[in-house]
Amino acid sequence: MLELSRASTALQLLDDKYLVVAIDGSDFDQPFNPKSENIFKRKDGKIYCQIHVNALYDVLNKLYLDLIIQPRPKIDERQTALMMLKQLAQQEKDFLGLMDRGYTGFNFI
Repeated sequence: MLELSRASTALQLLDDKYLVVAIDGSDFDQPFNPKSENIFKRKDGKIYCQIHVNALYDVLNKLYLDLIIQPRPKIDERQTALMMLKQLAQQEKDFLGLMDRGYTGFNFI
């Protein structure tokens, strides 16, 4: 425990300059509630109660920097990623963002 209390507060950066972040989203099932705004009907007709979590993760320092939770039927991963990156840009000058192919678009160039 003593080592944890002496942990360094200096951020690890790529080339001593870039914060490396990753963004991705995941669906999580909830107990079914017919009154929930999180009800999601799949194409095969199955009904689920789900939320979608979008996360901004600092890869080198192993920290979550931001989380946005959305009802599964109303997800917008690209818009959410843009919101998180704009907020990060206000705090950090230089960063490298990693995302999977589902986030492609001119807004990310």
